[in-house]
Amino acid sequence: YPLNNEKIGNMFMEKVCISCLTKPATQIILPCAHLCLCSECAYRLQAEGYNCPMCQQSINNIIPNYKDQA
Repeated sequence: YPLNNEKIGNMFMEKVCISCLTKPATQIILPCAHLCLCSECAYRLQAEGYNCPMCQQSINNIIPNYKDQA
C-alpha cells in the first residue's frame, strides 16, 4: 500500500517494524540506537550486510529493547 507521512508517523508511534510492517519493533540497532526493526528483520538485514533503514549507518550490533517487553 502507498505510504504517506501520516502512515509513516503512525508506524513510529505504534513502534512497528519498518521492514516487514507487521511485527513490533523490538530491536535497538547500534551504533545509531534506532528502535525500528523486529528481531527477525534486524538479524536478517545485518546478516545480508544492509545498513540501518533509518539512517544508513552500518549495523554493528543489535540489542533487544527490554523496556517494551516488561
